[in-house]
Amino acid sequence: MRIGIDYISALSHGGNATYSRELCRWLPRVASGEEFIFFDYVHDWLQGRPRERFPRVVYVPAILSAFGRKELIGVSDRVSCFLEQRSVRKQNIDVFHFTNPLQYRDLHCATVVTIHDLAPYHDSSWAKARSQTLLDNKLAAMIKNCRKFIAVSEFTKRDLVQYTNLAPEKISVIYEAANSDFYPDADRVHVERVYGLTNFILCVGQLQPRKNTLGLIEAYAGLPASLRKNFSLVFVGQYREREYKEKVEALIKKLRVNDHIVFLGGMKQAEMRKLYSCAYISTFPSLFEGFGLPVVESIACGTPVIVSNTSSLPEVAGTSCLLVDPHNVSQISATLERVLLDQTLYQNLKNNISQDAGRFSWKKTAEETLQTYDSILSDH
Repeated sequence: MRIGIDYISALSHGGNATYSRELCRWLPRVASGEEFIFFDYVHDWLQGRPRERFPRVVYVPAILSAFGRKELIGVSDRVSCFLEQRSVRKQNIDVFHFTNPLQYRDLHCATVVTIHDLAPYHDSSWAKARSQTLLDNKLAAMIKNCRKFIAVSEFTKRDLVQYTNLAPEKISVIYEAANSDFYPDADRVHVERVYGLTNFILCVGQLQPRKNTLGLIEAYAGLPASLRKNFSLVFVGQYREREYKEKVEALIKKLRVNDHIVFLGGMKQAEMRKLYSCAYISTFPSLFEGFGLPVVESIACGTPVIVSNTSSLPEVAGTSCLLVDPHNVSQISATLERVLLDQTLYQNLKNNISQDAGRFSWKKTAEETLQTYDSILSDH
């Protein structure tokens, strides 16, 4: 079987890119006789950008307007679509996998698409207007043309059925996982020397309304002053937009917690691993998630998580997590206070880490994805 994958999705940032990148790394490892064709940026191809090397993997330049850089190759949408289809035929692709639905194109071959979430259908402010419009335009075509869909949680599968009337049997639920860069690495000397942090509460993720950054700051401000003095609140992630940054800064000023909240921006995974491992507790009070990678990353690093009880997150959270209503600031604050003060509760959460850490793996994700490819061909 020859499998085409839009490798371009792996070259970005964020949860979707992590999924694409890890899947592309693991599929060749678990495959037996399958061959993989990774469709890459034309521009990067011509510039000779180094690529990861895998067995039975061929990289080809993608002349794709939807998931390439059309302005760099100067062709119309209709022409580029024709070139895409011809390229897929030339490579004798049996199944093409779009790991990001925004990249979808009808390539006139058996196709599977991964759906990470349908957040814009719950609240339009949770996605950029361009992304929402693009998804709206592509969903109908995907439902018409795609053989199978992969949902990253049961919650996302239910959303797909509800919002698109897609037949449940066309959807495979295949979970994501923490990658191998995340493991216990409590280098406290490094974290204190580089970031000036000792005891801290950690929150990882893009700073945007859906992640409930404002709610977490309010909950933290509701802690007793003695706990705020002993435990800083640390955010790792970039702001999605300047306007939201201004809202966050105004709230921090209003609540007078400037001295206890730290923003570290984006960082490499090796540094994130150390922060996860050294944090006393991680928090992820997101309003909506298709999966929730920071939860499993924190668990992989040995740190319990306070996590929302909404959307997909109860599926991802294990016995080392405490569930909270993300809309209830008082409950988040009370749960934080409880876990910071109750050593018996905290130790029980820590003791459950080992069983939770083994629930998800990219190896299993890749194996189940291969089974989905097989089912596409066996059905026809």
